[in-house]
Amino acid sequence: MARFSQCACGQSNQQCYRCAVEFVIHEIGWNPGCECFCQGKPFCGKGCGSIRDEWATAFAMADAPHAELARQRWISRGQILKTIWLCPVEGPAVDITDQVMSGRLLRSGESYGYLFEPDAQKAALALIDEVETDPISFDAALHLVSEEIRLGKAVPYALRDWVADVLVGKLKRPKLNGKYKSATEKRDRLIVQLIKDVMEATNLSPTSGRREHGQSACNAVADGLQLSRLQPDSYESIIKIWGRRKDLSGFNSLERV
Repeated sequence: MARFSQCACGQSNQQCYRCAVEFVIHEIGWNPGCECFCQGKPFCGKGCGSIRDEWATAFAMADAPHAELARQRWISRGQILKTIWLCPVEGPAVDITDQVMSGRLLRSGESYGYLFEPDAQKAALALIDEVETDPISFDAALHLVSEEIRLGKAVPYALRDWVADVLVGKLKRPKLNGKYKSATEKRDRLIVQLIKDVMEATNLSPTSGRREHGQSACNAVADGLQLSRLQPDSYESIIKIWGRRKDLSGFNSLERV
């Protein structure tokens, strides 16, 4: 992985802490050379860049009132496979969806690409069993119904009776028992991967015995998040996430939210 190359150190020091912090800012999507970061000014919207979509979604999911978490839940519940491509070492990818649907087996040694799309009917069937006990699933079902109506489509059959009762006040949003466990999962997985990337790029140790005063990969991520105006941005919060790295492994984009 290439190091961020704009530090004044000239890349002569593989453990340059400034390089590490700038690397974090750059990986999130911003331009650490902009005055926004150099002088601590508000984001200018010109040369400062913009947060990458994946990071924006992950942090929005973690923020109350968790509207993005609800939206991502109905999308994850309704994923269906639309297209499969065979990706040869040389040459363009080939659409083999019809062949697979007709019985073609996927073979070891071949590389494939997949396109999944959310299906409202499938999502509705998955959510209906959760809407009376899970507040996020309740919100997700409302998001789903709202989106279908906005697009001029029929309300999914599985949710019709439920949403009719919600509209007239017969059903209320269930109360939360404890925390939304899935709210921070995607954000924390991105942070763990970013810590690993910083370690690989700069050879910094993951943590520091000097805690918040140290210059480790976790310190660099905390400082980079703080400069990016993102939470959590303290060393103690970041090392807690790092301590859960084994539990946060194995993420894939199709995982249920």
